[in-house]
Amino acid sequence: MKMKLKDGAAGLLFIAIGVGGFFYAATSLKAGSSLNMGPGYFPMVLSGLLVFIGALILFQARSLPENLWPSISWRGVFAILGAPLLFGLLIDAFGLVPALGGSILLASVASRRMTARLAIPLTAGLVVACVAIFVWALGAPLRLFSPWFTLLAGQ
Repeated sequence: MKMKLKDGAAGLLFIAIGVGGFFYAATSLKAGSSLNMGPGYFPMVLSGLLVFIGALILFQARSLPENLWPSISWRGVFAILGAPLLFGLLIDAFGLVPALGGSILLASVASRRMTARLAIPLTAGLVVACVAIFVWALGAPLRLFSPWFTLLAGQ
């Protein structure tokens, strides 16, 4: 019987965390019933679901062929991990719009199929959508641009 190593390990980890969570909730918290739920009811249900999902993953790992060394797209890893870091570095100094634009452009580099012709309109659309949702609709107190941009514009 062949087993996919990473999926098998993930399934066992899910099962272990689920069993541990269920045991903790069952021994430390009052479960109650479906009509009168106690503080342990929801953690017990979630732990049971985690065990079930782990069992499904473990079953799937058993039926798939072994692939110990899958290829890793390091370009994608660094682009996706770097995008929120870039956002965090730029938001205070330059404002929301440049921080979003830079992080979305960096994240778009993760895909080998993404071209500049697609990335630029995608970035513009996502920036407009984020500004509309967070600043205009939700009223988040975020500066769109830093004071640097008003100095550069001559105002």
